[in-house]
Amino acid sequence: MLVIHMFIVMQNLKLGANEGKLLGKEIIEAFVREMDSMVRDLGIADVYVGQEVRKIADLFYRQLIVYTNAVERRNKSGLADSIWKSFQSGDENANVAADELAAYIFQAIRNIGEMPLNMLLQGHLNFPELYGLKQAV
Repeated sequence: MLVIHMFIVMQNLKLGANEGKLLGKEIIEAFVREMDSMVRDLGIADVYVGQEVRKIADLFYRQLIVYTNAVERRNKSGLADSIWKSFQSGDENANVAADELAAYIFQAIRNIGEMPLNMLLQGHLNFPELYGLKQAV
C-alpha cells in the first residue's frame, strides 16, 4: 500500500514542474532512508543492509514502471492485474481487491491532480475513500 500511495503522489508531482520533481526526489530519498532503517531494525547485518535496500528499491521501481505504463494507457484491468500480482508475490493466498484498488488509484490521481500544486507541495493530499470506487475511471 505504501508503494501504491507513493505512486499516486509521484504521478502528480511529475506534472509539477521543477518544484514537483524536486519534491519527488526528496520523497524517494526519504523512502530509501526509511527502508535502510527498517532493514537494520530487522537485525540484518550491516554488510547486507545495502544489498537488501537495493532489492527493495528495485522492487519499488519495477512496480512504479508497471503502474505508470498501465495508468498512461488508461488500462484499468492491466493495473488491477499488476496490483494483484504484486500482492501475490508476498502471499499467494492474499485476498486482494485489485479492481477496487485500480479504481482507487485512478480516482486518487484525479483528485490530487485537481488540487493546486502548492497544496500538494505542502503535503495536503486528497485521497478518496476506498469503498465504492468499483466503477471509477
